[in-house]
Amino acid sequence: MTYVLLRAKHWQLFLLTTGAYFLTTPLVVYCQVHKIHPFIPIFAIVESVMLLNFLIPFLWMLSVIQKTDTPNRCLLRISALLVAALLLLVLSLPFIRFPVQYAFIPALAGFAAWLYLARCTAKGIQQSELQRPVPAGEYVGDLVLALFFPIGIWMLQPRVNQIANTLRK
Repeated sequence: MTYVLLRAKHWQLFLLTTGAYFLTTPLVVYCQVHKIHPFIPIFAIVESVMLLNFLIPFLWMLSVIQKTDTPNRCLLRISALLVAALLLLVLSLPFIRFPVQYAFIPALAGFAAWLYLARCTAKGIQQSELQRPVPAGEYVGDLVLALFFPIGIWMLQPRVNQIANTLRK
């Protein structure tokens, strides 16, 4: 999967994440307008597409970090943040009377993990291109592009393709 995501063209990743979503949206609207029951197999397809829209950017960032981060310090910290988010969720479930009010706690830890993942991706791209440690000011532009994945992929993926080609040689 790492090979496929790193070798893909920017338009392929864009279509994979956003194209499928825009194709299923009219189906959802149609079912809501005509009051079609939501437990039909069509909604399983829609849910799968929504999951794909979350997983592709996550897996892409992990693939970039895996190729560019030599000591793998970022992956270790990201997994620690995700485990903390999961533990917060599991430990808080028995005590929550109104889950909506307290759902922000594990969501906040997950969001912190997402930000850290984007940071490590941006830093890894810059370090691979410049072949030296980079301060935060040098990769902040790539960080913004990584956070806005469907649009940022148009500028980041060609650079990731170049990095993957040089690391392969």
